[in-house]
Amino acid sequence: MKKTSGILFVFALMFSSVCFSGTLVLSYKLQVDYPEPLLISLSGESLIFKYKDWSFLYDTVNPKTIYQSVDLTGVEKKFIRSFFDTKIRSQLPEWLAALSKEQVKVFGITPANIKKTKVGPIDIIGYYDEKDRSGHFYVFEELATRHFAIYGTKNNF
Repeated sequence: MKKTSGILFVFALMFSSVCFSGTLVLSYKLQVDYPEPLLISLSGESLIFKYKDWSFLYDTVNPKTIYQSVDLTGVEKKFIRSFFDTKIRSQLPEWLAALSKEQVKVFGITPANIKKTKVGPIDIIGYYDEKDRSGHFYVFEELATRHFAIYGTKNNF
């Protein structure tokens, strides 16, 4: 009976038209619903969701690896927020403000392509670069900063 049930289950999966979506639970306060990807892959500390013509990557910001030779523990949130706010950048030590300014230039962040939103106590800040067809956004929670990178058209952002 077990063997027959197993075979029927496999046939049901092979010949059924199933629509799938998933939920990525980031914390007890936040979850992300996503459509069925062609592939989900773990690469290092990043989770990659691959679709036909776009993809997105998720990771938790590690303050020790934002820059190879600099440990940003304790200032990582302020540093990342400084990409999107020159007032915050001006409060950083000069060397860190210079790194922030350089990063803004590399990412192609401009006041026109910044998007900000708030979900309860959670801040979400990001940008989309039309030229590179990619965008990044950061989710600032009390205990962690999360990073998403989207590669594809602006509709996917």
